[in-house]
Amino acid sequence: MKKIFLLLLLSCMYMMTVASPVVGKATLSGQVTDAIDGSPLIGVVVTVPELNIGATTDEKGYYLFDNLPQRKLTVQVTYIGHRVIVEEINLATTRVRNFSMEETNAMINEVVVTGITGKAL
Repeated sequence: MKKIFLLLLLSCMYMMTVASPVVGKATLSGQVTDAIDGSPLIGVVVTVPELNIGATTDEKGYYLFDNLPQRKLTVQVTYIGHRVIVEEINLATTRVRNFSMEETNAMINEVVVTGITGKAL
């Protein structure tokens, strides 16, 4: 009796793992380009902050994420000298998302460097 029960239990557990659908596995990919001339941007950092994952664009401006949950996620796109893009994407309906980044004219305050000649410290 114990053998039959154990066999049935193992069979049920096996069937649950085999029959369970692959839920929550989505990919997100796309290209990041410059808003002015449409050229691909290399080395753009694309992150999903709530999952603590990120990717950088390749030489053609493409990025790719695998094995993402099929739900709404926030995607952040950052690149030096360009405006940061933060967007919520529903991976149940969207698999490809291209981004066009605008340049920003951020300036820092003036820095004054003063040198003094004399004895060494």
